Amino acid sequence: MPPFRSIGSAVALAAVLCVHSAGAATHAPAAHSAPALSPRLAAVVTLADLIAGNGRFAKGRANHPHADGDRVRELAAGQKPRAIVLSCADSRVPPEIVFDQGLGDIFTVRVAGQVLDGSTTSSIEYAVEHLGASLIVVMGHHACGAVKAALTTAPGKAGSRDLDELLDAIRPAVRKFGAPQADDKMLDAPVRANVDAVAAGLTRRSAILRERVAREQLTILPAVYELATGTVSFWDYSAPVADSREAAGVPQRH
Repeated sequence: MPPFRSIGSAVALAAVLCVHSAGAATHAPAAHSAPALSPRLAAVVTLADLIAGNGRFAKGRANHPHADGDRVRELAAGQKPRAIVLSCADSRVPPEIVFDQGLGDIFTVRVAGQVLDGSTTSSIEYAVEHLGASLIVVMGHHACGAVKAALTTAPGKAGSRDLDELLDAIRPAVRKFGAPQADDKMLDAPVRANVDAVAAGLTRRSAILRERVAREQLTILPAVYELATGTVSFWDYSAPVADSREAAGVPQRH
């Protein structure tokens, strides 16, 4: 298989795999039980499973896989998650549930606004370097309180030093939007801008991640969770790929 021209082509292929596997009664097998794949292709297969799982969740047909005693005992010997999801700490956006994944399937790092710091980045580096994950999804969500606070709270006025530092980390990505309009409850554009900034910031901050991406051993993909529908949409922050996503039926960025 030729190399992917962009993350978008990976999303398109994942969507095709998702369509072909639609209606399957069982959860996709874990990567460690399947034949060895290149990291790039492994990321696509994992992405297809995340897309399919989110589709089940959004339709109220979640399988709730890998949640029994056998899985608990299996994981006692070690973990090998197929993907890393960096998401907001918001209680409405638990990645394992919205992607219909189970114990040991994804390595989840959660912090308000997906803000990067030493703890966040090193946790992701660990999952890449030592657990072998080849896909990172940076997932924001509509109506993110951290993004709204960054848009509406004056610097130094968040209430504590730690809150101020969190909002300071978000402001550069969303400053251009100004205070949100009263009818802009979802904050779609600033939420996506923040996700883009975090996704790009991972490789700027981490030599480990930067080198893996350069060698096509790691895929980083931005996404947003839509509170009103339960769906997750993906896009490529590095290349225009709307046509390929539309052809594959992947939700579009608006």
